Amino acid sequence: MFTSQGNGVVDDASGVTSPDLAALDAALLQLRRFAAPPAAHAVRGTEGPVETSTILVVDATARLAEANEPATVGAVAREIAVTHSTASRLVGRAVDAGMIVRERSHRDARAVSLAVTPAGVELQLRSQEFRLARLRDLLGDWEDDATRQLIESIGALAEAVNDSAYPSKEIPS
Repeated sequence: MFTSQGNGVVDDASGVTSPDLAALDAALLQLRRFAAPPAAHAVRGTEGPVETSTILVVDATARLAEANEPATVGAVAREIAVTHSTASRLVGRAVDAGMIVRERSHRDARAVSLAVTPAGVELQLRSQEFRLARLRDLLGDWEDDATRQLIESIGALAEAVNDSAYPSKEIPS
């Protein structure tokens, strides 16, 4: 059950959602495209514009390598919170775009691991530069306290999402 102090809004098992939660839900859906560059600024791969999912795969593979963890399709799936079959498809697209390569694992010759190519490193850097520039533009007029509060709140929400199990229930019809 969710309550909002001051306005008495309740979200209970009946499926009634509060205006506050509905507004947050709408904002989060709008933010899903934050990392995607507009067409005019698209980062290009070897085979045309690169999809946001390729950026996610490259970032996940790089994080795994930095942590000295095996970069496998399964590990990428866990990092980007998708099923193994979805990760396999997304990794295939990243390979086709020239951003990731599949290679024999150094730890287990029977296993295949993933590595970021030089083009993938460039993609990762340019993508991050784009996102940081966009944040600077969006938050440039904000007070320092408001910016810090936003960072803390989004960080806490991201941590809660990452720590929670993905709902096993189907979407209500």
